[in-house]
Amino acid sequence: MPISRSIPGGVSQLIALAVSLLGLGCSEPRVLVVGLDGANWTVLDPLIDAGHLPNIGPLVRNGAAGHLLCAPADPASACFCPPVWTSIATGVPLSDHRIPHFYTPSTQRRAEAIWNLAADRGATVTTVSWRGTWPPEPDVEFVLTEPGLDVASEQLFEAWPVKTGHPGRNHPLTHFQPPDLLQLLGVLPHEEARPPSWSIYARDRAAMRATLELARRQTELELESEYWEQPPELTMILIHGPDKVSHLTWNFYQEKMYQPFDPTRLLADAENWDGPPLRPAPFGWGSVADTYIEADEWLGELLETRHYDYVVFVSDHGMTRNPNVQGLNGHHDRAATEAHRGIFAIHGPGVEPGGWLGDVSVLDVAPTLAYLLHIPIAQDLPGRVLSEAFEFEWQLLQPADANTIPSWD
Repeated sequence: MPISRSIPGGVSQLIALAVSLLGLGCSEPRVLVVGLDGANWTVLDPLIDAGHLPNIGPLVRNGAAGHLLCAPADPASACFCPPVWTSIATGVPLSDHRIPHFYTPSTQRRAEAIWNLAADRGATVTTVSWRGTWPPEPDVEFVLTEPGLDVASEQLFEAWPVKTGHPGRNHPLTHFQPPDLLQLLGVLPHEEARPPSWSIYARDRAAMRATLELARRQTELELESEYWEQPPELTMILIHGPDKVSHLTWNFYQEKMYQPFDPTRLLADAENWDGPPLRPAPFGWGSVADTYIEADEWLGELLETRHYDYVVFVSDHGMTRNPNVQGLNGHHDRAATEAHRGIFAIHGPGVEPGGWLGDVSVLDVAPTLAYLLHIPIAQDLPGRVLSEAFEFEWQLLQPADANTIPSWD
């Protein structure tokens, strides 16, 4: 299957007016969603303020941001990752979407995800390592699943330990969509030396590289295109490293439960950044700062390759010190209420620069993404469009309640 793009019909008169007045150019909106598993402002703010995130920082500071509350996804488990990531994508809680676990297949989901809705209106959609996307759904153009990226990363890196357990590992035809996507992008086959890498980082690195190569290919196709307008686009990538290394090393920044987080060690780690960790365990885990800086450098390269009208950052929860000294140092279960706040940030045309949104729900993300992509908002959603993230003039041109339908289902 060749990598191609479909060209939809023209935009509506209302959107054309917004395009003309607010400088969006001639294309439909292009939206990039970056999920940072376990990210919180406790870590991001010091790194941004010290200048260690030169790509993420300006997007956050010149956009609107807030705390993302994870508990609405499933009050019974609060910060458990799989239900939260699917709630971010669907706008409904676990009781409605029915994706409770890491290994639950996408065929069990009982709610429309934002990628389905975007694909239905002709958007080019890409999901990368997002929870609950295995096996790939037929309407999504490009899919790189977690188990597929784990398998591919073992060909790119000397990954330790090798991850096992996901049923998708044993079904190679369901790893990617199209199945030979990594071959089409030139990521595989890999014939060079395999550097060492922790398996979590290996997956992230395979995901980031594939996303970058796909962006390059899409950009080349657009430059060769005779079409004036481009179709809308939604790209969603989930980077898992921040959560995993925080579980292992959070004690360096918060020695005991209920003590304040000390950014001094975090900033010292950032000052010592000398590239992505590529060493045997435990030093190959690197530091919490390493994962954010590596993601920031990748994002900078991606944004140099491809333009996105909107960049949205989300996380499924925060992190705190584990009161159980026998357990993982980082902690975010139901009892860790201080870890129930993740991050939300949005940057793009019409967004209020420097706007602070306070506490927002994970159930608000999907309707807000739908708003960006000009998808009708379902009236039966428990969440809402975060209208306060946008300037007053923009809201006059594109009121959130002007384009609604009874239900996405």
